[in-house]
Amino acid sequence: MKVDQYITFYLDQWENDKHFLKKVKSKIIDICTDPLKIHESKCGVEVNGELYGIPFSEIIEVAPANGEQLIFNL
Repeated sequence: MKVDQYITFYLDQWENDKHFLKKVKSKIIDICTDPLKIHESKCGVEVNGELYGIPFSEIIEVAPANGEQLIFNL
């Protein structure tokens, strides 16, 4: 994963005292890794003006950045 790529993940949402998970696609702003491997690495993203750190294990899909081509290994 690289900065400027897009990731899809589930985000906790509340509406009228009801809790639900919303599938969200957002651009990676920053990647935070722990060199000691104590904490899971995260992608920093922005959703509706709020910043979130999404752990790698919660990422559903990674899409290329705008203008970036897909690479297929044959």
